[in-house]
Amino acid sequence: MKSESKAKKIGQQAYLLTLLVRRNIKNQYYRSFIGVLWTVLNPLLNMLVMAFVFSRLFGGDTELDYPLYILSGNIIFNIMRTSTSGSLPCLVHQRDMLQKTRVSIALFPTSNVLSSLVTFGFSFIALLVVALVRFFTGAYAFHWTIVLVVVLIPDVTLF
Repeated sequence: MKSESKAKKIGQQAYLLTLLVRRNIKNQYYRSFIGVLWTVLNPLLNMLVMAFVFSRLFGGDTELDYPLYILSGNIIFNIMRTSTSGSLPCLVHQRDMLQKTRVSIALFPTSNVLSSLVTFGFSFIALLVVALVRFFTGAYAFHWTIVLVVVLIPDVTLF
């Protein structure tokens, strides 16, 4: 009997977490002109500017594929930035819901972190497109270190 109620409670919390993540994503792109496309364009434009400045203007002659490395570092940093900046004030912003209902407090910061991971998924598509384009044009020879972006995601999420 107790295990059934525990399973039901976990199911309810998972459903609420799903709703909170959806709401966070909708709020993130509410009244946005280009919406989710901005999630892909922002890291790409940032990569182009940084690659131009540091490899062309400052004459960085390196063996690294700088645009790919700056893009991968930038999207990992964006997970941390959006997770922490969204999770810190989330309990204050949800004060009314916390006072009126019996909801686990941990769901709100967790929903912000998971929303950041969804945003990362869109940015990761941009990283894959850039890597494939650079690989097929001969500007990039595949190196195993690019896989570190995928390996670091659980660590960054837990942190």
